Amino acid sequence: MFIPSTFRLENSSEKIAFMKQYSFATIITVNDNVPIVMQLPFVVDNSSGKLILSSNFCHSQ
Repeated sequence: MFIPSTFRLENSSEKIAFMKQYSFATIITVNDNVPIVMQLPFVVDNSSGKLILSSNFCHSQ
């Protein structure tokens, strides 16, 4: 995905701080040619020295 330089974060600690501040993602799916958009919250954990993103997605119709 192209990211304009204005919005590009090069520093890992800046990226992690951004993810912790805005800890959600937009998930887009399609069902019968109808787009479905949902916000999915994440828990961002880097306390072990590794970056771990956790979430729970449950979709029902």
